[in-house]
Amino acid sequence: MNWYKLAKELNRETIWSDPNWRGEKFPIFKNPNQADFDYLIKRHKEEFPNDQSGMPKTRVTYDKQGNAYRWMSGDSTHYHVEEFLKKKLNTTELSQNRYDNL
Repeated sequence: MNWYKLAKELNRETIWSDPNWRGEKFPIFKNPNQADFDYLIKRHKEEFPNDQSGMPKTRVTYDKQGNAYRWMSGDSTHYHVEEFLKKKLNTTELSQNRYDNL
């Protein structure tokens, strides 16, 4: 399945990253909705068919306005994504904890 094409069709607020350590761009979902979570679950099940939990491993960071940005944990680290988002969103205020006083 073309996960990247599917992700692009799902969420009008999908942000495409700079290439990660594998040289691939990957989707970062801004304020993910149920369709986005379904995408993450389906992709996880295909990539890890023996994982009995069925729950995708994801990472999330937040901006000052309370927007959440979520991606598959295997795609990249917080550092890579937050540095990318800081440039893309022209901000320095991102946090892995939504309750930080940014």
